[in-house]
Amino acid sequence: MNKILITGANGFIGRYLFRQLSKTNNVIGIDISSSNVPDIVKIDISNVSILNEFIYHGEPDIIIHTGAIKSLEECEGNRSLSWKTNVNSTEVIANYANKHNKKVIYISSDVVFDGETGNYKENDFPCPINWYGATKVASENILRRISNYAICRTALVFGQIDIDYQQLLAEEIKNEVLKNQTLFVHYAISRLSANLPLFTTDEYQCNPTPINVLSKMIEKIITLDSIGIFHTAGSDQISRKEFVYKIANKFGLDSSLIKINDSKISSIRPKNITLNTESTYTQLGISKEEGSIDYALSNIPFIHNNV
Repeated sequence: MNKILITGANGFIGRYLFRQLSKTNNVIGIDISSSNVPDIVKIDISNVSILNEFIYHGEPDIIIHTGAIKSLEECEGNRSLSWKTNVNSTEVIANYANKHNKKVIYISSDVVFDGETGNYKENDFPCPINWYGATKVASENILRRISNYAICRTALVFGQIDIDYQQLLAEEIKNEVLKNQTLFVHYAISRLSANLPLFTTDEYQCNPTPINVLSKMIEKIITLDSIGIFHTAGSDQISRKEFVYKIANKFGLDSSLIKINDSKISSIRPKNITLNTESTYTQLGISKEEGSIDYALSNIPFIHNNV
């Protein structure tokens, strides 16, 4: 049984991984926010001395590093804090893993690329256009210097949400522009179900990723002890406009409420950051169907009045 530490264990990805991996492993989590789960400890990973002490005391076999400041705008607005949180924490984790021959699984992002071409492969050269992407690239470079690492680049992760996210969703529904990208699918369903316009764009393209598929790929990386860079994202390369039309069609919602609005296009968000996932899917034994949006929407029990 592996002893696994998950950073950012109260976040959307971290929480799902915590639940799944706890079924067969000894898992402890840390997060900046408090939790009613006994095995999730409140720690600010930007405080590297406390983080270092906790890791060395706990002696995990595997560290899954999901913790980060993820908002593009927040990273731009506070570069110092986001560097401490996103990069310095990775350095502490890498040093521990290197010294004790342990494994690090790092949740990275499609935002490491500039979005000029799309269909990026694992060995393509990263070229971020925002500070969040820069922190991810810096962290990737740190980890590539140790012997046992898996860098998992993912994108627009979606799936069932817990009650605290439902409370956040209730506020987001009032906004014409979504702030928390974790809620993308639920926000789209909720706005359309309430007969509210849903503003979207063709400009942004990525690989929306079902959370259960991301989790399965990480579990495979653990089982196979795989090393390297992986594009652990959904198999569909799609624009946000196409994505919301799929959601509307799947749930029988009024697609005439979907409106194109390019006035909110951000200069710091890359446009086409689609990832080529063929190599990763082959290595990890994942089918394209499993990673598809249609398959995910058919197998996640979204409920319109309680999404």
